[in-house]
This record gives sequence, C-alpha cells and structure tokens, in this order.
Amino acid sequence: MSFEAEKNIEEPRTVVFYDGACGMCNAVVMRLLDWDEEKLFFYAPLQSDYAANVLPEEFTKDLSTMVFLHEKKSYIKSSALLEILKIVKKCSILRLILTFTPQCVRDVGYSVVAKCRHLFGKPVSCRVLSEEEQSRFLN
Repeated sequence: MSFEAEKNIEEPRTVVFYDGACGMCNAVVMRLLDWDEEKLFFYAPLQSDYAANVLPEEFTKDLSTMVFLHEKKSYIKSSALLEILKIVKKCSILRLILTFTPQCVRDVGYSVVAKCRHLFGKPVSCRVLSEEEQSRFLN
C-alpha cells in the first residue's frame, strides 16, 4: 500500500502516530519524550480514536507506517523519521545519511525494519510517565 508522502491535514499540533502494540515503536516514543526538550511533540497510537478522527483512513490501516504531523503536513515512513530527527537535533550522523539518501531507498530500509519490528518483543518493564508526559499522549 502506498501513501502520499505529504498531505495537508488540519491539525495544529505536532503529533507522532505509531503502532501502540509494538515494543520497538513504544521504545522510540520513550526516546523522543527524552529528546524533545521543547515539548513540541504529542503522541497517539495509530489504533486510537484520536488517530481515526484526525488522519485519513489510509494512514490508520497500515500499522507499520509511522505518521508525523507537523505544520499541517503529514510525513510517513522514513520521511517521518527524518523530519522528527531534524526537529529534535539528535542522531546527527543518521540524520545526515537520511538527508542524502533518496526517499525510495530510505523507504525500502524503513519497510524492512517495520516488518521485523515485532521481533524486538514487548518491553520487560514499562516506564512510569509523569503527569506532564501523560498530557502529551492523545487518545
């Protein structure tokens, strides 16, 4: 299934949509919580009512595809990852590699990792979120 790389969506917040049942995806979200010093990002599982109300249906059908909304544009797959890394200014080597890699090549790599994401299993323990962190999750 293919999606448009960018689509205008009337959502004013910066939101990371992810597979809420994926241990690796949850680990990435926890890392982003730590890296997002300006508290710009909100988070919502693709399986949530919030995602169903905000995103076009084709975005919520494929749980292997991260969706990132920023400034009323949507980014998916490797483009979502690249845009997030640009904002948090982390992983500069990975960000540099992704910037100069053609999107079609980046997305093949993204798809390979996405297909294997459940092999990483579920976390053994769960992080207890502060009230401020909890307020950044949209359900």
